[in-house]
Amino acid sequence: QTDGALLKAARPIKGVVRAAVANNCTMGRSAFHCAKAPPALPEPARFADLLEAHHETYPIGGDVDVRADGDDGSVRIRWRTRRMPRAKGPPVPVLMAAMEHHRALGLCGAEGEALTHSGVFHRNINGALSAVAGNEWRVPYALLPVGWHSRHGVAEDRKGAILAALAQDAGWDLPVNYRFGAGDPYNAGKMLQRTA
Repeated sequence: QTDGALLKAARPIKGVVRAAVANNCTMGRSAFHCAKAPPALPEPARFADLLEAHHETYPIGGDVDVRADGDDGSVRIRWRTRRMPRAKGPPVPVLMAAMEHHRALGLCGAEGEALTHSGVFHRNINGALSAVAGNEWRVPYALLPVGWHSRHGVAEDRKGAILAALAQDAGWDLPVNYRFGAGDPYNAGKMLQRTA
């Protein structure tokens, strides 16, 4: 039970139950989700048809593949799905929620094809979500170039402090207990970094 809405089974259930809120203003009490200031009448279920069209396919997990090629990167997500036991007709793609930054980066299908997007159907602390239909997503990233030199150079007023720190590190060595293998491994990573 949540805020007055109750879902109760008439008898024991074995298997999968799917439930969705077609509009977050169902109860008319959310100042964040309702178009009118609460208390307001519940708003139309704008996404009921979209949810109904994809209700037969549900996610059970996903496989993530991260790749980089030069200055281009991509994250590929293959959703693992199942169908409802009484599903009929050809399989439909799973409906998932995408964040604003996914769309801004160019969220698309595996081969770059456009995916079916809804309008904003939900808002949370991270921003606006849209419903996206597709069993495989690809999010391209333009990677920042990484090199040995600063892109903007070292500020003149910082050079002295940097050179002094480098001179101090140049003469540094591992403490004796670490050299004999008796150091606390908690700090080992930091000390190995200093010896690099």
